[in-house]
Amino acid sequence: MWVSILEGSFTFTFMTWTSGAVLIGYLLALGAGPRTLAAVASMPMLVQLFSPAMSWWAARRKRRLVYMQVVTGLGRGLWVFAIVLPWLPPLGIPPALLLVALVGLSGLLQSGVGPAWISLMGDVVPDKIRGSYFGLRNGILGIVAMVASVAAGLYLDRTAAPGNFQMVLFVSVCFALVGIVMYGWHYDPPHVQPDLSLWESIRTPLRDRAFRRFLGFSMYWNAAVLLGSPFVIPYFLKHLGMTFTQVAIWSAISAICTFGTAPLWGRLADQVGHKTVLTITSILAGTALPACWLIARPGWLAFIWISSVMDSLSWGGANTSLFNMGLNAAPVRYRMSYLAILGAAGGITGCIAALASGPLLELFTPWTFALGDYQWTGYHTLFVISAAMRAFAWRLLRGIPEPPRRPLGEVLREFAQRGVSLLPRIGPNA
Repeated sequence: MWVSILEGSFTFTFMTWTSGAVLIGYLLALGAGPRTLAAVASMPMLVQLFSPAMSWWAARRKRRLVYMQVVTGLGRGLWVFAIVLPWLPPLGIPPALLLVALVGLSGLLQSGVGPAWISLMGDVVPDKIRGSYFGLRNGILGIVAMVASVAAGLYLDRTAAPGNFQMVLFVSVCFALVGIVMYGWHYDPPHVQPDLSLWESIRTPLRDRAFRRFLGFSMYWNAAVLLGSPFVIPYFLKHLGMTFTQVAIWSAISAICTFGTAPLWGRLADQVGHKTVLTITSILAGTALPACWLIARPGWLAFIWISSVMDSLSWGGANTSLFNMGLNAAPVRYRMSYLAILGAAGGITGCIAALASGPLLELFTPWTFALGDYQWTGYHTLFVISAAMRAFAWRLLRGIPEPPRRPLGEVLREFAQRGVSLLPRIGPNA
C-alpha cells in the first residue's frame, strides 16, 4: 500500500505535467482554438471505448504488473514525440492537432491499465479501510501534484514558449519512467482469471441490474462534468488573465486542502457509506464551485481562491467515493470486466459532452453583456449549464443499492462531541 503511494508520486507528477495548465498552455502556444481544446479534453473519454477489449486481454494475463509496465511504457513513451513537435518541418497538419492525436494514441495504449490497477488495489487494500486509505493516498498525491504544478508554473512564466513546455515534458517523461519501474515493486496477489469470452465479458456486467444503476449515474456525471471542465483553465488564462503561476497557486491551495479533506471524507464514507458522501460532494461540485468561477472577474480573483477550497471539498470526497462505489459494484471474479464497461460507458457520454463543449462555447460567445466592470461571456453560460447538470446528479444515486451504514446525523454528532472533548476545559479558577 505504501509502495502505491510512492509510485503514485512519480506518476502523478508526470500526469500533472502532461495535462491541465501545461497541456492547455502548450496547445495555445501551438495555435489551438476552442474546438481543438474541446477535442483534447475528449480524448481520455474517447479511448475508454476500447477499455473492455484491453481489459479482457489484460485479465487473462497471470501477471498484471508486467502488463501494466509494458503498456504504460509504450503509452507514456509517446510523449517524447510531443517534445519535438515544434522542430518538425511543415507536414500540412497543424502541430496542435498532432498533439491531440498523440494524447489520444497514448491514452488508447493505456486504456486497459485503469481497470487492471483498480483490480490490483482491490485485492490488496482491505474493504474496511478502503475509504481511509484512498482518502490518505489522494491527499498525499494531491500535495505532490501541487508541488509539481507550482514548479511548472514558476518555470513557464519565466521562460519562453514553446521551449519551456518542451523542457517540462522532457522531465515529465523521466518521472514516468521511474514510476513504471516502481510498478515492479508492487505486490501482485494471485487472482482468479475469468473464463468469459470477450462478448460475455461485455454482456455479464450489463445484465447486472444494480450495476446498471451505477452505470447510469456514471454516464450522466461524466457528461455533466465534461461539458464545462475543458474550458476552466482557458477561462482562467484568457478571460481572467491569470498567469501560469497563479493557476499553479490555485491548484496548490486545492491540493493542500485536499490533503486534509480527502482523509476526512474517506473516514466519513467508511461509516455512512460512499453514496451519502457522493451525494453531498456532487451538490457542492454543482453549486458552490462553479458559483465562485462565475462571480470572479479580471483583476478581482478573490472568489477564484475560494473556489480552490471548494474544489478540494467537492473532489476530495467525490473522487474517492466514485472509485469505491465502482469497486463495490463489481464482483471480485469479474471486477476488471465490470470496471472496463464502466469506463467505456462513461467515456461515451464524457466524450460527446467534451466534443460538444467547443461548438457550444462558440455558439454562446456572442451572448455577452456587461454590468459595470463585470463581463458575462460564453464561458459563463457554458458553466451554468454544466453546474445545473451536476447539481441534480444526486437524484440518480437514490436507486443504487449500498450495504447499510450508520446514519449521517449520528456520525456528525459523534464527530462534534469528539471535537468538543478536545477543547481545553474551563474551570471556575481559570
